[in-house]
Amino acid sequence: MHIKTIYLCGSITGLSLKEAREWRIRIKNKIQNSAKDIGIPIKVFDPCTYYNYETTDYDSEHEVRQFELHMLKKSDLVIVNLANFSKSIGSSQELAIADEYRIPVIALNEDKQELHPWIEDCIWKSFDDENKMIEYITYYYLQ
Repeated sequence: MHIKTIYLCGSITGLSLKEAREWRIRIKNKIQNSAKDIGIPIKVFDPCTYYNYETTDYDSEHEVRQFELHMLKKSDLVIVNLANFSKSIGSSQELAIADEYRIPVIALNEDKQELHPWIEDCIWKSFDDENKMIEYITYYYLQ
């Protein structure tokens, strides 16, 4: 059985590690619980798990970018949190690459912020409610 991989995309720039991870941990737990309930194995990729962006315990930004894009390209689904999105060039690039690879992108836009049309075009479906987003993903992408 294919283990589906979900990539968690969203702003890290300008946030503390705690702030960058908080929503990712919450979403990861919810989606893993939902998948477990229906007996579907999944892997959730959280970039913050691999690199500490506060201490730069890596050799270069190139290393980080290449690793994260490699993981993105292997993913079956991208969940993007649009909070602080305008400050994150990396997240914008990830959405463009996901679009190029035809990887579905589901967005959480709790503040209903207006987005550039090109960013909107990369997003397959957007939600302002986290739980409704998880229900949708479970029904359409995990079964």
